Amino acid sequence: MSKIILDKKTFFTWLSIMGIPLLVALIPTRGAFTSDVKLFFVITLFGIMCMVTGPFDAAIGCLLMMCGYCLVNLAPFTTVFSSFAGTVPWTVYGCLLLLNIVQRRTQLIERITCQCMIITGGTYNGIIFGMIILGIIINLIVPGVFTGLAIAAIAYGICKALDLGVSKASSGIMLAAVVGFIDAWRFIYCPPDMGVLLGIASAVAPTDMDYLTYFMYNAPWLFFPFIMGFIIIKICKPEKNIDGKDYFVQRQTELGGLTADEKKTTVVLIAFMLYLFTYRWHGLEMVYGFVLAPLLLYLPVFNVATKEDLMTVNFPMVVFVAGCLSIGSVATHIGIPQLISDLVVPLLEGRTNAFYLGFVYWFIVIFNMVMTPMAMMTAFSAPLTQIALDMGMTTAFPVLFTLNAAAYNLFLPYEAVLVAGMYQGFGNTKLSLFVKVFLIKMILAFLWIMFIMVPYYNFIHII
Repeated sequence: MSKIILDKKTFFTWLSIMGIPLLVALIPTRGAFTSDVKLFFVITLFGIMCMVTGPFDAAIGCLLMMCGYCLVNLAPFTTVFSSFAGTVPWTVYGCLLLLNIVQRRTQLIERITCQCMIITGGTYNGIIFGMIILGIIINLIVPGVFTGLAIAAIAYGICKALDLGVSKASSGIMLAAVVGFIDAWRFIYCPPDMGVLLGIASAVAPTDMDYLTYFMYNAPWLFFPFIMGFIIIKICKPEKNIDGKDYFVQRQTELGGLTADEKKTTVVLIAFMLYLFTYRWHGLEMVYGFVLAPLLLYLPVFNVATKEDLMTVNFPMVVFVAGCLSIGSVATHIGIPQLISDLVVPLLEGRTNAFYLGFVYWFIVIFNMVMTPMAMMTAFSAPLTQIALDMGMTTAFPVLFTLNAAAYNLFLPYEAVLVAGMYQGFGNTKLSLFVKVFLIKMILAFLWIMFIMVPYYNFIHII
């Protein structure tokens, strides 16, 4: 019989998972804090703590949480699990499958990388801006969280090929990979990120969105990652001159011409992007593009994808997304967002919309120290949306865009698993440089929202 070994880390993990919900359970019910409200917070905190502390895959915590809602009869089964019938989880699934096929069956990402670096000159400055451009292009072609890890691996490969070791130069290149990828989400619609956030908020207000509208609402953010590129170059100035153009030219030569699979995949990707950006004219749901694009690669005329690509998709990520969405569904079912709004709106009476966006920004930045970005989006999107509407905002989009921007402005890499994996996972970077760059980014993003985005939101009448 196997022994159960409870080490110190496991003990404190489960102490926090069970202890924090238990503290809420001990609060006496009174007035608006009914037994249903208390049960909701107890079960939701349990699920969120499972996501934050990670004793097992986050999908398991989500399923336990969803079952908990049903067992105590907070909402009907059809309400709790309705997220699986929505578009967001299947949009995420399509992203994951498409990424799987592109990475396993082609070298398109590496080809695009080489081309970007050659165009930008192959110098250190060129590599920094090349990584930023790469992040934007890859988010357009294969949107999704896990694409960032592929870009990080490419950035590490460049550092290794140029023999940069643990240095300012390698830190700068890895930081450019992080910033280029995550800040592209400010103006490029990312279903596993912004799609989930909008999906949760849709329980409170209409949040229909397409690629072109999302870009139009957030166009000024396009310049932000390039400004960060100049800051990275200044802070992470290399100790020696770097010229890697010959390396990229050689690597491009080694890759040779496009293979038949790469040509066919490129055709599908171009058709996929055209579909997404012409949504307002053809009127079909975006989810069809995300699901059909990878499925086309299975058809005989293409014959690129294999059974293994389907079997190795990270399906627990889809369950995790559906679980996050269920929090919004159940909260709305029992009136949590309106309850929180009724408590907070009087405190904000007389304040401007800009003040509220600033409050949302710093509220999320501070909470990011103890919660992951997805956990915060899950917990706060519906209440913050309700407050925005009750304050008289035209739409809740500025609040949700601000929440998303703040969630990826960090003090340390651990606050976002993706960022930690991209920046520190390869062991060739300096943490002090990350802190310096991201503190500047944090302040700059706040100023950008206040002095660029707020006037822009007013100009296009969405605030």
